[in-house]
Formats: sequence, C-alpha cells, structure tokens
Amino acid sequence: MAAMQIEESSLTKGQARKLATLRKSLGDEIADRAFLEWLASQPAAASSAPDDNATLVVDTLL
Repeated sequence: MAAMQIEESSLTKGQARKLATLRKSLGDEIADRAFLEWLASQPAAASSAPDDNATLVVDTLL
C-alpha cells in the first residue's frame, strides 16, 4: 500500500502537536498511519449550516 504524505504546512497548531506527539511515542511510520486515520475521522472544519445565534442577532439588528 502506498503511503499517503502528510502536508504538515496545512495542519492547525493542534493537529501538528498531535502528530509530533504520536511520532515521539510511536515512531514515524505507525504515527503517520494513526494520524491519517484520526484526521479522516474528524468532521470538516467549515460547516455549511448557519449558526442559529448569529442569525438571531442579525435578524434582531435589521
């Protein structure tokens, strides 16, 4: 199986810390596989659903 490369420059600070910690405790190969699996299980960063509270504030102000 071909290893997928981790684009470290696109990671958030928290994700980079998690990756570094995994690499320190598990070694690079196992840590990279575990991190990619964890990253794939995380929800998308940007949600398309509107924030109900923000919508209420905007509607109230208008």
